[in-house]
Amino acid sequence: MIFYFKDSYSISGVLYLTLTSNFSKLLMDINDELIELFIEKTPDHIHNLAKIDEAVAQFKDPDNFWILCKKLINQGYYKEVVKFLNYTEVQSGFFTGDESKYKRHAVKIYLECFYGLGKINNLIDVCKRYKSTYPNDIYIQIYALTGLFVAYKNRGDYDSAFNYMIEMIKLINDSDDKEKLNIELYSAVFNIGVIFQEFGYIDKALRSYDHALKILDKVENNADRTVVWLNKALCLFRQDQTNKAIDEIDQCLLKLKQKGIDKIDFKLYKIARLYKARFLLELNKNKAAKDILDDFFPLNKNNESIIVFETIMNHLKYLRNIRDFGNFYQFYIKNAQLIANGDIDSLNVLLPQIEHVTNILGHRVFGNELKTLKEVINKKKLVLEKLIQRSTLEQELIFPEI
Repeated sequence: MIFYFKDSYSISGVLYLTLTSNFSKLLMDINDELIELFIEKTPDHIHNLAKIDEAVAQFKDPDNFWILCKKLINQGYYKEVVKFLNYTEVQSGFFTGDESKYKRHAVKIYLECFYGLGKINNLIDVCKRYKSTYPNDIYIQIYALTGLFVAYKNRGDYDSAFNYMIEMIKLINDSDDKEKLNIELYSAVFNIGVIFQEFGYIDKALRSYDHALKILDKVENNADRTVVWLNKALCLFRQDQTNKAIDEIDQCLLKLKQKGIDKIDFKLYKIARLYKARFLLELNKNKAAKDILDDFFPLNKNNESIIVFETIMNHLKYLRNIRDFGNFYQFYIKNAQLIANGDIDSLNVLLPQIEHVTNILGHRVFGNELKTLKEVINKKKLVLEKLIQRSTLEQELIFPEI
């Protein structure tokens, strides 16, 4: 199963980058009383905050403002952050120092908040506004294009999402500051690979990921490399290159261990281990896979959805491999609703397993579940076919020279 990244994980989609995933380490200690004041549910709490000298002194520096907003976003206070951001935007001279730095932070804050709130139209509006208002600020342009990519991908408009990343690549390639924008260039190239992967253009996805890795050779960013290796492993697995897929995962796990696993990377670490279990099961290395899966049981459905889903799918594959059809049936029935929300690639892998178990247990026992799964897959297939018919993603890409 493919996944995507937005400081969190989801049950479907490919991992993609928003340029805002590595700031958790920068969070400074903010006075708890100020945090409590900030999130008070009083009608004028934003105005109260602005009148407090101690608070204003901290927040007038754009970097401190960004750090505070990130801390609050990580705690889920999206609405409150948007209100405060809206307030500061209309207060002339609120910030000291570089005003452009504040505006750059503002785009990223709006992106995270509106995405977190599911307000995609608001995200599109604010990104287009900043993009048109600050045409000569390359960083605002990049953050706005990233937000538009996220928004249109979320809408299912993959052509628009794709084209925003093409625009971002051209913008960076034509910039005099190109050498300072390797992470941003990497993000755009990687996200193009994501689109190709979701549409099944695996060769083009792999080409994009390899190019992204070449860009990363210029910078030190292990966490982002692990992201590339994870998606690349899924591509290789889809091409029946399972041993190569395991090599990619082992490389990913090694780098994570060497780096030291922080909160975000620990999620990647768990997902990488689950992918390795999946690949091992494909090779019928059941004991090695079970040694990994045992660490994920008892199943905690409060975990990230991708971790829960991948654990369920792997456990079903394991039960099928060892021919424990009774427990396969019980475990599937218990988790059928969650399984139905999976991506089409994962469900297509599951389908022959269900057909096999149905033949063993009989259609009277498992026939309805088989029928329902086929219906779910067909619906998802129709959606994907319509997207492919609308799409122009077959175009060839010319990536900038490294």
